[in-house]
Amino acid sequence: MRVLRGVLASMLAAAALLTAAPPANAGTVPITAGTLDWGVKERFRAYITGPIAHGAITTGDGASGNGDGTFRFPLASGSYDTERRTVLLSYTGQVRFSGHAGALDLIIANPQVAIGDTGSTLYADVTSLPLDGTKPITYPVVDLAALTLTTPDGSTWKDLPAALTAAGAPAFADFYGEGEALDPVTVSYDGPGGAPEPGSPAPVPEGAGGGGPGEPGEEWTPAGTVKHLSEPVSTGLGAGITSVDVDQERNRVYAASGGKITTIPGGESTGIPGAQHVRVDSATGDVYVLTGRTYAQADDRSTVALWRSDGVKLLDLDATYAQALTLDLERDRIYVIHYEAGSNLGDAKLSLLTRDGDAWKLTATVNRPYAGSVAVAPDGTPYTAAGVKPGVTRHDPATLAQTTVVEDAYQLLAFAPDGTLYAGSLFGNVARITPTGVETFRTVLYQTSMAVNPRTGDLYVARALGSDVLVYRDGELVEEGIPGGTARYGLAIGPDDKVYVPDNAEDRLAVLTRALSPTVTADPRSATARRGEQVTFTAAATGVPDPAVAWQVKAAGGQWADVPGAAAATLTVRADQDGTQYRAVFSNAAGRLATKAAPLSVEGGGTAVQTVDAQVVAGHLTLSVAGAAAALSAAPAGQTASGALNPATVTDQRGSAAGWSLVGQVTDFTSAAGGAIPASALGWTPSADGAAAPGPGADLSRATTLCSAAAGAGTGSSACAAGLTLTVPAQTRQGAYTATLTLTLS
Repeated sequence: MRVLRGVLASMLAAAALLTAAPPANAGTVPITAGTLDWGVKERFRAYITGPIAHGAITTGDGASGNGDGTFRFPLASGSYDTERRTVLLSYTGQVRFSGHAGALDLIIANPQVAIGDTGSTLYADVTSLPLDGTKPITYPVVDLAALTLTTPDGSTWKDLPAALTAAGAPAFADFYGEGEALDPVTVSYDGPGGAPEPGSPAPVPEGAGGGGPGEPGEEWTPAGTVKHLSEPVSTGLGAGITSVDVDQERNRVYAASGGKITTIPGGESTGIPGAQHVRVDSATGDVYVLTGRTYAQADDRSTVALWRSDGVKLLDLDATYAQALTLDLERDRIYVIHYEAGSNLGDAKLSLLTRDGDAWKLTATVNRPYAGSVAVAPDGTPYTAAGVKPGVTRHDPATLAQTTVVEDAYQLLAFAPDGTLYAGSLFGNVARITPTGVETFRTVLYQTSMAVNPRTGDLYVARALGSDVLVYRDGELVEEGIPGGTARYGLAIGPDDKVYVPDNAEDRLAVLTRALSPTVTADPRSATARRGEQVTFTAAATGVPDPAVAWQVKAAGGQWADVPGAAAATLTVRADQDGTQYRAVFSNAAGRLATKAAPLSVEGGGTAVQTVDAQVVAGHLTLSVAGAAAALSAAPAGQTASGALNPATVTDQRGSAAGWSLVGQVTDFTSAAGGAIPASALGWTPSADGAAAPGPGADLSRATTLCSAAAGAGTGSSACAAGLTLTVPAQTRQGAYTATLTLTLS
């Protein structure tokens, strides 16, 4: 049979040699020769071999030591992507660090290096003994170190800085923490090289991370996806909110509503008849109010005037309708769009107000037909938007002289901190205006106000149709249908990125909160355990609000299912079925995302059932004695000699538990010269161990029990012993005397 197995093995080996190798992927060049030089960490090597750990460092499987204490790993295989110029290199060999009499044991084997422009990584198979010393844990293809690319010399990357990753820290037995600097890495191979294509990600080795959540039929929210949550807040003023603004330094919200200015929520109100627009000087905390009629207040004959929120009027403008108010208080300027009673937006004017000591004065006014909004660029230049051509106009800051920027009609304007100007049209378009031209976004009808978040760059647009809010990011409409209101005169963004959307028709302020879907920061790691042992998996994620976690399990060949009650960052299970996988699912109001799957390997490879047959045969009751002769001490006539019986062992293997008895009887003592000592002169004191009970002390001229076991008590082996005494009669002649003691087991 051994010959047959050898023949089969040879045939299989020959078949493998005859199988054609798969062709390389299009656009890749195979790499077959190269080396990796790495010392792991010099300080760690010194610790291992130093006077504290008293350890050793060994190499194997092809790895070898360099003269400077670092290690060299030979290349096993590799590939170069000719389009992205990225590289994946796989090496063989291992380095083992051991110390503290075996309490420290770390093996780093089969390293792989993935090089790309957006991030490069050193992977390895790591086996480490946890600090609690329980048992080694294997981390296959773990992303051990993050590499920082330097300028390559062809296909040689010399001394790449390396830092321990979050996943690498537990693999390193938590000896060092995330971000710890490791020894630099030098990669050299035969083949094409150079820096990767800008923006190209590094390839990921097969098996890295233990898999991922992207299984068929599963849908997950991309990490860090922004989603806005809307919560309505009532001002308690009982009227529609015409305008809202936020003090950026103090994070206080002001609203104009029903002829009053109030802070939200729950602030005190100041009555200013006809209050329509409110704007805050965040540098000083001063609040400015513009009064005047609106379309919704035909019975309000208030004139357009500039006020402070404490009820002090600063300036009358001799107009009725108030359309827009914009502050540029760094330069002591305020811009107002207004028009007269009995006219319409076709007669709109733009006025410049400037500070004159503690007062304000009207400095310039120009006609700006159908002007709907005014915005000030970071350099102080005012721009207006109008519903007819010319749509966007730039004004001289001092004289308000006009220059057309965009001919098409736009009613809404908002500046980003970088100077990019956004414009919106009531009938559809949103545009980004830069010195290089106008970029039009997706058309959405009935847009009424807009604002740019200065920190995120997101553009928020409120629209009347649907009373909702839209979010543009990098020229793309990324969210729509967020509950808001009919915000005809502007929305405001707070320093905490909350967006305040007033409803001109109702006493309602929609507060939008920026939520972020979960981003996984720590995947659970694969584990190996013996059957019945406890194994703990750990995962972590960030998000706004903080995400909740639920663990899932999938048996080999099965489907993912929730683990009941598992809602913590760690999950502890008992190792049972080999190949079972575990993952965590993180979720919040912005979305949900699963970690990579962590497989559990159970040593022993599953369960098997066998029937075992056995036959029990009848045993025996046996007696054995430690010696054939027992010697007593010498004694003169009339005195007592003493000694000990050689121990006797009774073994009961009959399986009946019937009990037994061991008795003894001695003959008379005689000597060669014809002397005699009667048998009754010899007595004993029995002892026994185990289940046996010792017999009574007595002379041995008749059968006397040494030890015995009652029924059901004597199974197994019992040892019986006795101390002997011989009372020598006074007339006994000197000489050597001998008697025979017979032990009988029954």
